[in-house]
Amino acid sequence: MGVGFDCCSSFYEDHPIVIVVSPLVQLMSSQVADLRKMGLSAAVLTNMEDEEQLKCGSFDIVIGSPEAWLGEKGRQLLLSEVYQKNVCLVATDEVHVIPRWGFESEKKKAFRLAFGQLGALRSLVRQGVPFMALTATASRRTQQKVMKTLNMKKPHKIVRSPCRANIKLVVHKVDKSLETTFAWLVMELRTYKQTMPKVLIYCKSVKECADIYAMLLAELGQDGRVDSSKPPSSHNRLFAMFFHSTPDDKKQLIANDLQKVDGNYRVVVCTNALGMGIDLKDINLVINYGCPRDIESYIQESGRAGRSGQSSMAILYYSSMHLLGTDAEVKLYARNSSECRRKLLYRDFGGNFEDSGHHSCCDICARSCVCDGDSCSYVPQTCEAPPPKMVEPDAAVREVSDGERHVLKNCLLEFQSNLGKDSEYLDLFNINVINDIVDKAAFVDSYDFVMNKTSIVHPSHALEILKIFEEVFDEKFEITDEIQADCKEAEVYPEWEDRAVTLSDSDSSVDSDIDILEECSTEEL
Repeated sequence: MGVGFDCCSSFYEDHPIVIVVSPLVQLMSSQVADLRKMGLSAAVLTNMEDEEQLKCGSFDIVIGSPEAWLGEKGRQLLLSEVYQKNVCLVATDEVHVIPRWGFESEKKKAFRLAFGQLGALRSLVRQGVPFMALTATASRRTQQKVMKTLNMKKPHKIVRSPCRANIKLVVHKVDKSLETTFAWLVMELRTYKQTMPKVLIYCKSVKECADIYAMLLAELGQDGRVDSSKPPSSHNRLFAMFFHSTPDDKKQLIANDLQKVDGNYRVVVCTNALGMGIDLKDINLVINYGCPRDIESYIQESGRAGRSGQSSMAILYYSSMHLLGTDAEVKLYARNSSECRRKLLYRDFGGNFEDSGHHSCCDICARSCVCDGDSCSYVPQTCEAPPPKMVEPDAAVREVSDGERHVLKNCLLEFQSNLGKDSEYLDLFNINVINDIVDKAAFVDSYDFVMNKTSIVHPSHALEILKIFEEVFDEKFEITDEIQADCKEAEVYPEWEDRAVTLSDSDSSVDSDIDILEECSTEEL
């Protein structure tokens, strides 16, 4: 931003002003602090202490949210004589959120509608003032959406791929047991305590954050404290939880601690609220528990690893439920078992894939490493996946005739037609899924089999399949309260990664000193 400001300033006799649109208050505060270190005067639009100086145009750079700039105060400021004369640039930061946050559809309301209305800023500044769009991650599709929103006709593009060769990509499908999935992490934290390398665990919802946090409390007990001789508190733990409604003072405490090489917090369980505005240099392992909604979000979150340039790892743990509401590209990335993950992840972003095929590239390339020499010395790290379970081959539970297969397929096709063309989950029950069910008809013996060993993702689909099997084969399956709860939960599964949920389902009895409710809020995020 400093270079751009210097270029613009030579065209103005008075005091040139750069307008910056930023999505988060925390990010604005960080930007103001960084700019002041560079010798530039900067302020946040909504800061009441700077109101008089803002009106006078005293600051080099003024930062505000889309809502603030398009609100009454922002409009009046931009239309004032001093800003009409001196605004030399309008820059929008983190523009990758514009398509995700700024637009409504028949299925959902806009998360923050003002992002989709940023083009209106052109009517509030002098004609000819240049607009700049900034982000670290934008696919070609996102770039087109951003240009259309900001009314950019033929912009100059400076593009660099977000692909970083020092981050190894790993994907593993897991069951519902958090204890099994994170057993290796509990062991590492218990063994190495404050010397353990830092880990970020990104979750799709606040509830999953709370579940993992509660699991760590229960599994570690006193071993999870920095000093076991001191009373339990959030300040005396080796792990923390961070999301949108975490109180600002605790957010700052966690952010400051993560900046320290020898900080207390070695594991932070978080939503995407921990990201923009926090630059962490020594995070070498990022885990996503669940799939973000789109590929750009995954690149953003996994890209928190390896910023120091050291060898790092990004692990995606997911279950079938985690694929609900995700883009097709995310489903393809998670389910892929044969293609280099780096090439697949960044195929719409470009990048250098010279390291593809090496064990440091991804878990798939590691299986056929092309290291020089007679053999590869690479040994998989324990954190790449939970210990594999020994699974016996499935045994047929019924004989299925060609006639029964035909009837079964017709019943499944009828169910598909009843979903309707506009159903949110229609793509999760396509012809390939139907054929997979028919092919495995001899082995379907339970709800767990349908969810874990077929292409079915949505629990209500699995339940309907069991009902169809009951009709076709005159059998009866056990439908437990837990299965019914799965289906009920899936109907309200969060669309936004940071959407609020109540924590009444989390087990607050696992440890008397649990402070999840102290750190969480059920307000709308």
